[in-house]
Amino acid sequence: MKKRQRNPHTRSQWLVNTILFCLLIALTACRWQLGTPNEPTEEPSLMSIEAVSSVTPEPAQADQIEFGPTGNTITVWHALPPLQREALHEIAQTFNTNNPWDIRVELDATTDTLALEQRVLAAIQTNTHAEIVIGVGQLLDELQEADMLVPLRPFLDDPRWTLSEEETSNLYLNAFPNTSLTTPSGALYMPLNLNVMVLAYNREQMMRLDIESPPVNWAEFEAQCLAFVEQMQRPCLALQPNARTLVGIGWTFGVDLLNPEQVQTADDEMLTLLGFLFSLSERGMINVMTDQNPFDAVASGDALFALVGTAQLGDEKESGQWSAAALPTLTQDPFLPAWGPTFTLLNTTPEQNLAAWLFVRWYLTTPPAQQEFAARTHLLPVHKEAAEALKSDERVPAGIRRALLTLPESRSLHDSPTWEQIEPALSNVAIGILTKSMIPNEALGILRERIR
Repeated sequence: MKKRQRNPHTRSQWLVNTILFCLLIALTACRWQLGTPNEPTEEPSLMSIEAVSSVTPEPAQADQIEFGPTGNTITVWHALPPLQREALHEIAQTFNTNNPWDIRVELDATTDTLALEQRVLAAIQTNTHAEIVIGVGQLLDELQEADMLVPLRPFLDDPRWTLSEEETSNLYLNAFPNTSLTTPSGALYMPLNLNVMVLAYNREQMMRLDIESPPVNWAEFEAQCLAFVEQMQRPCLALQPNARTLVGIGWTFGVDLLNPEQVQTADDEMLTLLGFLFSLSERGMINVMTDQNPFDAVASGDALFALVGTAQLGDEKESGQWSAAALPTLTQDPFLPAWGPTFTLLNTTPEQNLAAWLFVRWYLTTPPAQQEFAARTHLLPVHKEAAEALKSDERVPAGIRRALLTLPESRSLHDSPTWEQIEPALSNVAIGILTKSMIPNEALGILRERIR
C-alpha cells in the first residue's frame, strides 16, 4: 500500500487555527474579568469606600476628617454681662492672632438671655445661625430635635483634632455637663468657666462676734447664725430661693435631689433637709433676695453669710472685708454645685464645624486664656493648671483663691439630663420652704410628684 503524504500547506493552516483558538479563549477570559467595552468598569465612589471594609484596613486613617478648617470665619452668639463680654473679646482676639489655621472668631452679642433664646428659637425655623452659641443649655432639647447640634465624637476620634489623654486629665471633668466629653454620642455642651457655689462671709462681723473661722458643718453654722441674729436683730444668711440653692444644700446633707430614686424613697433624709431649711426661715435667720445679689448684703455687713456663686463675689478692695469658704456640710467631701456659660456648637458646614471645635478645643487646653477669663470674671477655670496659677494671681481676691480649692468637689447642675424639666419644681419648693409658705411634708409631696 502506498503511504499518504500530508500537504505542507494544510499543516501550517492547522497550526495557525490552533493558535488563534487559544488566543480567543484567553481574550474571552480577560473580558469576563474586566468587562466588555460596552460595560466599562466603575471606579469606587467615596460612599462605597466607606461602606465596604478594606482587606487591609488602616484604622488611623479610616476615621480622619477629610476637610480642613483653614481660613474659616466663625460667629459666636452670646448674651454675657459686661465683664464676661470684655474677657471673651480678649480671648477671641488672642485666638485670632495666634491660631495656626488662620481661623477668625467674630462675636455677636444680644442684650440679654431672653433675646438670645428668641434668636436661637428663630434660627431653628430659618436654619440661619452662628457656629457657636454660649449660654442656651436650656434649649438643648429643641436644638437636638432640629438636628442642629454638632456631634463631638468625630473630632474626638480623629487623632489630629482630639484631646489627648494628658489634656483630658488636666480638666475638671467632674464639673462638665453629662452631655459633653463623657457622652458616647458627644453632643457638644462644654463649660466656658465655672460658677461654683460658696459661702461668703463678712470677716468684720465675725470678729465682732468673736468667731474665729467660718463654719464647717451646719451645727456650727446654726450657732454662729443665731449669735448674729440675737445681736444684730436681722437675718444672718442671704440667699436666692432657687433650684441651685436647694440642690446645693441638699448635697451637703447627703441628699441628691437630682436622683429620682432617693427623692422617692429617702423619707428621713428628705424631711431632715426640708425641716432644717424651714426652721432657719421660721426663726428669722434667712434673708430671701429674689432679684438682688446676696453678696451685697455680706459686703455691706447687713448679713453674716451669703450663699452665692463665685461670679457674684465682688472685688475685695471695693466690697469691704469679706472672704469665702466651702458650704457647711454633714457629709464628707460633698458635691458643690457648678454652673455657668457653656459652649454649644451649631451645625453649619463640615469646615465651619471643625473650625468651631478647634476654637473650643484651644480654649479648653490653654491655661493662660482660662486664667485671664477667671481673673476678670470670677468664673473659675476648668483647667487645673489655670486654677493653680490663679492661686498666686494678685488680681484675684483672697476669697476667690480660697474658692479654687472647691473645684475638685464641684459637680455640674446639668449632670441630670432632666434638669431643665425638674428645675421649675425645685425652685418652687425652694421659694415655698424658705419663705415659710410651704411646710416640709407639702414640699416633699411636690418633689415626689415632679421628680420620678
